[in-house]
Order: sequence, then structure tokens, then C-alpha cells
Amino acid sequence: MPLSISYVRSLDEVIDAAAIFLSREGDLFVPQRIVVPTAGAKAWLVAELAKRLGAKKANGSSGGDGIVANVVFSYPGTISALISADTRPPDDPWEVERLAFTILDVLAKEDAGKQALRQIVQRAGGPLLAARRIADRFDHYHFRRSGMILEWETGKPNLSPEANAAGSRVERPLSQRDRWQFDLWREVRQVIAEPSPPARERTAEGPAPEAVLVAGLQGLSLHQIALLERLAEMPTTAGQGCDVEVLLVHPSSRLRQVWVEQSPPVSKDLAPARGEPQLSNTADPLVEPWLRGTRESQWLLASQGLSVSHRDSAPSPAATAKTTLLAQMQKTVASGEQPQTDAGHQNFSNADQSVRIHRCHDLSRQAEVLHEAILHAFRELPELAPHEVVILSPQIAKLAPHLEAVFNREVTGAEQAGQNAQLQLPLLVADRGIREVSPGAELLAAIIELAGSRCSVDAMLTVATHPLVQAHYGCDEGTIDSWQQCIERTKIRWGFDAARRRRGGLDCDNLPAHTWRLGLERMLLGAVMPDGDPEPVLGDVVPLRSVATADIQSLAPLITIVGVLDELDSESAKSRPVGEWCDLLERTLGRLAGETSDDLATPLLELDSLRQAAATARGSAPADVPVPWHDLKTMLAARLAAPVGQQPLRTGVITATSLIPLRGVPFRVVCLAGYDDDAVAPQERDSEDLAERQQLLGDPDRGLEVRRQLLDCLLAAEDRLIITCTGMSVKNNEVLPLATPLAEFTDFAARHGVPPLQQNGKTFSGIEVIHPRHACSRKNFIAGADGVLGTEEPFSHDAAALATAHSLGQPAAPAVVAIVDEAQDTDQQHEVIQLDWLAEFMNDPLWPYVRKTLGINTWRDDDEPAG
Repeated sequence: MPLSISYVRSLDEVIDAAAIFLSREGDLFVPQRIVVPTAGAKAWLVAELAKRLGAKKANGSSGGDGIVANVVFSYPGTISALISADTRPPDDPWEVERLAFTILDVLAKEDAGKQALRQIVQRAGGPLLAARRIADRFDHYHFRRSGMILEWETGKPNLSPEANAAGSRVERPLSQRDRWQFDLWREVRQVIAEPSPPARERTAEGPAPEAVLVAGLQGLSLHQIALLERLAEMPTTAGQGCDVEVLLVHPSSRLRQVWVEQSPPVSKDLAPARGEPQLSNTADPLVEPWLRGTRESQWLLASQGLSVSHRDSAPSPAATAKTTLLAQMQKTVASGEQPQTDAGHQNFSNADQSVRIHRCHDLSRQAEVLHEAILHAFRELPELAPHEVVILSPQIAKLAPHLEAVFNREVTGAEQAGQNAQLQLPLLVADRGIREVSPGAELLAAIIELAGSRCSVDAMLTVATHPLVQAHYGCDEGTIDSWQQCIERTKIRWGFDAARRRRGGLDCDNLPAHTWRLGLERMLLGAVMPDGDPEPVLGDVVPLRSVATADIQSLAPLITIVGVLDELDSESAKSRPVGEWCDLLERTLGRLAGETSDDLATPLLELDSLRQAAATARGSAPADVPVPWHDLKTMLAARLAAPVGQQPLRTGVITATSLIPLRGVPFRVVCLAGYDDDAVAPQERDSEDLAERQQLLGDPDRGLEVRRQLLDCLLAAEDRLIITCTGMSVKNNEVLPLATPLAEFTDFAARHGVPPLQQNGKTFSGIEVIHPRHACSRKNFIAGADGVLGTEEPFSHDAAALATAHSLGQPAAPAVVAIVDEAQDTDQQHEVIQLDWLAEFMNDPLWPYVRKTLGINTWRDDDEPAG
């Protein structure tokens, strides 16, 4: 059956088409297949379809109590699996983890070989890191440059063939400096002895699924177009062609018509080179560049001879009636024309809070401002529910701790029945790394960070005081306090022993001072020997005074833990196969947290996955190639920092996540937090990536993606768009420039009638809000011009911050002066100052002052005097 491709204006318009797709007649036991862009889009679509499919009808409308069952949801990267599922081996040797170990095996044979490969290993930092980097690049070529891989399959060292202005085929041979990638890929291909994924997809014969719906993507690559065309031609089990329907998101039907006239000529199976398009004179100067990725996708479809229709659905009466700034901006994007408001700025009202950019001093302040802005939204928007609010951030890992700390507190609401109501905004941070959701993975991350490092006190205590380690050794807070006191008294700083300090940069063979071994020996000797003058005893070790024999029980777990980590650190100086490294880490985890701990399931699964990838990779002996600890440490750290991918993204609470999972999913309130220049700046391109060097139509571009993500937030917000950024310097309170996409956005707002505002000689947009440095600033609680710029009422809801602001304006409390009776003072005998006290004061005046004058016991009273 033919491939059907059409456009919809937003992800919201996919629901009707998906409901019709799932309602078609067919075998109830055959699963339906839908391809969606992200996990968040899947969760949202399932919830929306459940309101319609199988739901009860009441008064002509759905009761919202339906169900979605026997539907297989997948993502764009799995389209190739629908093509070549039957031709793919059980342990696919081209899977990126196995491919990395095959490349490692090939690199191990090139020790005295090619200079280019040796330089690649040196730049990557080690053989395993180089192998993984090359494997990722080859996997990227298989998906983005399938034409180039097919050329390499036939022995031609070419880049991907492309189409010229006339649509004719143009071949581009590799340069001499890039020839090593072709040679290495050919060697790997011979070792694997299996067709590459692009070649495998060309020879696949089916059977294909009965029908496939691809819904919500913003564009298709050349490889995906070829896969879908091939899928539509493949026979199903019933002997018919697969019914493939594609719904792409295109915000503007008018711009689509304008771009049709500029489409390149048909060049089947070839992508034209990327060029600079001519901009329309009637479109807004911001909208058209921000939709450049959509335009390139449209032209790429046209170059493959595919006609695409646009499904124009009438907007709802409620959406048409909206006159807010947010609604006007969305209409401008949809119309593809310049906004009707002139530069007179008569149509914008400061009471319109639908779009706001909040300038803050740092991420922690952004979290506080975001909390207050969401509280305003709940008070001002009728029937707003927590699940209708989303927080998106390009730096969610850094922002998450601040959000959890701020949203975990209660605020006082309006009075109810004569009492103040306590309110807490429910928050769930999703899309986090494995180590952030698994205690066992967190422990493994701390262990690999410690081994091979300077072994500082903080790094050691991070492992020793981990909840899993504490539970296994039965340690309580008192035990940990005694550890910290002994560590401080013995002056432990870094290094297990003197010999291993050379690895940390100390060029001295015999300097055991401040090492873990010397500190622990002093603790043990102090516990078993009577107190006396500080002097060297066994092994020239000075015992630590005032350590009781009973303290051995609390020190024993620390000594055992340090011993376990000492063994791992000693082994980290060697090179060994990946399987042996995984076995060693598994034993270390078991000794620290207990072999039967259920919380170790996740890290053990990660280690087993790495071990199995090495064992099942093709090659002479990839599992036996020794690799340094640094390589395995770096690779494991990256795996443990990767998002889990299975965290809930549609719950009954406010969801905070990165920009990708819930991209384009509609919410009533969309918050874009941490939109700072360093977080959205284009990343440095890989100079060795052939796909980066040969820019073709439809290729991803970081600069375009950053702008499109901001536009997606604008289009997904139904009632309010809240943006927070670091717009003020924490050092000197100077105004910082906005990130370039955000500065363009303020220009876009100005063309919709938003006037400029002046403050302290600086010009800001009318949608910008300048916040003071601290939450307890009086400006947060003053309405009007004397308060925060652009607000007509107090901004903060924090009662504790209000009390602090009141106290800051009050005079300091008078000092309490004790009246001493002169007679009593005359008769009082003066304390005799001992000579050793005076000597101690002259040597270290701080501690005698704390102990004698202030009367604070620090447990250093019995410590030996500093020499």
C-alpha cells in the first residue's frame, strides 16, 4: 500500500487520527503499532486515547473511562526493527556496545600499525574510550549516512552521494585524512562477517506489520523516509502491503504552501546539500528562521517525490476567543505572517501575565521564583490542576536539587474556616540519571570515582556513609560522628599510603603524613595503648590519645571499609579485561553493601550488561583485551549518568524534566527554567565526524534545535508560559545579556505590542521581570513601581521570608551589659594563668579562646599540643 504522509499543526491534533487508526476493523489479537517521538508523548497519547476508546458515552460526550490495550508504542530509532526484525541475529554484532568491543579487538592488533589509529587512542584517553567513541560514530553513520555505508560495503571510500541543484547524483570521495575511518570500518566489517544495518534493511523481505502509524514527529531523515517506503512495500502475513500512515507536526499551513514553490527537484534516494534559503517578505522575521528545520524536512520529502497534505482543523471557540499575548504569538506562528500590532504598543496590558521572562541571579533563585510564579498561576487560572503544569529545563540535573528543596516546603494559603490553610505544591523530577534513582547505582558511582583518585576525606566518607554501607555494617550517627572526629584529630587528608601519593602528583617516596594508613594506625594504637606523652612506638607511629578500648567497635567498620577500597585502589593501577573489572567491582559492592542487598540489582545489571557485551562481541578475543581502569571508570560513569528512560512523565503532580521527553506535549502552564546561555549554546562539533562535515538537507543542527525547543514551549502552553533565566550577575548585580534565542523572543514580543521599560538606565522588554538577589528582599512584598519590575502586586508568598524582611528593617537589638557589683569584683580572686596555658595560647590562640573564654568543649581538650 502507498505511504501516506500528512501534516498537523500541533501534537494535540494527532489524537483524532490515532483514535481512528486504532478503531479500524482487524484481528483483536494482533497488536497495533504506533511510533511516537518521545516517552512523554507516548504517556500523554495513551492517557488521551483512553478518554475516547471504549469509553462510556454520556450526554453525547465521552466519559473518559476507556482503555488502551494491545498497542505497541515505539520510537523513531526502532523503525529499522520493523523492517529487518527477522534478518537480525539474536546477539546483533552491530549493536553499539558489542561493536565497541569488536573495534577494541581490532585496535589491539594495531599496536605497531597505523599512526592515525594510535593518535585516535591518545586523543580519546585510552583504547576502550577510543573504541566506544568510534562505535558511536559508526552507529551514527548507519542511521544518518546509510548511503555512505552502502558505498563502503562495495569498497568505495566515498562520502554519502548527494544531489546537485539539478537533482543529479554527485559522488564525493573521502579525503586522505579521513581514509582511516573507511579502512577501520572495512576491517570491522570483515571481523563481524554480517551485513551492516543499511545493507540488511535493503535485503529484508518481511513479513511486515498490518499497519503502522507514525505520529507527532517534526520531520523525517532520508534514512527514515527510505525505511517507511520499504515498509509500505513489504507484504504482511496476509499477503497485503503494510498500511503506513505518517502525521508530522507543521505549525503553519501557509508557510508550507510558500515553501512548496521553493522545493528542490526530485532526486530519489539522494539528499540535496544544505543551503541558505530565501526568506519570505511577508512572514515574521523570527518565525521562518525558527521553523527552518521544518522547512528542510518538507523539502527533503519533496526531493523524494512524496506529496504531503495538510490537515487543517478548525480551532476551538475557546482558543479563538483568547486575546492574551500568548494566544497572539501562537496565531502569528500558525498564520506565518507578521503580527498585526504595530509599534505603537497600544494592545499590551501589564495585567496580561500569559508570557513572562524572569531574570534571576542563579539557579537556586530561579527555583524560588518559579515556585512563586506557579503559585500565582494557581490563584489566577481557574481550576488549574498540578498535572496541568510542567517544568522543562535544559539543565535539569543541576536544577533538580534546588526544585526539590523549594517545592518541599509549605506556604500559607487563604483563610478557611478561620484558619490559615497550608499548601505544598507536589513535584516529581523525572528524566534523571540512573545513579539519582537507584541507591546501588549511586554507591557504584561513588566507588569508581574514589578508586584511582587522590582518595580525599570527602570521597572516602561519601562511600563509607552511604545508606547501603551504613545498613550493612550497622552504623548509626554516633558511629559516624566518632569517625569524623578521629579523622580530624589524626589530620587525615588524602592518599592511602605514601607510595600511592606519587600517583596524585606528590614527588616524594616516603611521606606518610596525613594518609589513611597512618591515621588508622594511630587510631588503633591509641585504643590499645595507655595514654602518655606523644612519642613514636610501633613502626614509628604516634598513638592517638584519648581513644578508649570500647571505641574499637565503632572504628572497626571504618577500617574494614577503607581496607576494601584500598584493595580496589591497588588493583586500579593495573590493566585487565573488562570482565575481570566487572567481577572486581561486583565483589566490592557485595563486601560494602551485602551480597543479598536488593538495592544492588541496578548496578549489577549494568555491570553484567557490559560483561555480556564484551563476551558476545565478534573478534578473535575482545573479552580478553586488557584495558586501563581509567577507561572503564569513564565509561561506567557515563552509563550511570544516563537517564533511566522509564520514569513517570504523566502523573497527578507537577512534572519537571529535560526538554526532550515532553517536547510539544500540551500543558496549561509551561515553565522553561534554566534557559541560560551556557546551557543552550551550540556544542563544539566533532571535527572527525563525516556527517558533520557533509551537511545535507534534513540533518540535525544544534542551533536550530535550541530555537525550535523554545518555539515548542510557546506552542505547547495553553494559558501561561513562564521562563526563568540567569539575567543578573551574582557578583555585582549587573544586568547580563539574555541567551540569543531569548533575546530574539523579546523582539518577537515587541512586534506584538509589548513596550520597552526602563530601570536604572537599562532597557528591558515589558515581559521581563527583574528579581532581587534574595527571597527575603523587601521588594518581593511591595506592589507597584517600588516593587519588582512589571508586577502590580506583591510577588512572594513566603511568610518566613516576609518575617525576615520585616526584621531587616528594624534597628538592632540593644546589647545586654552585665552590671557587676564593685565590691564583689574587688573581693573576687583572679584566676592564676598556668605557664602551659600561656604557651598553648601563644602557639594557637583560637582554641584556648574557644575553650577557656567561651567555655565550648570541642573534644580537642585532650588532644596533644601542636609541636
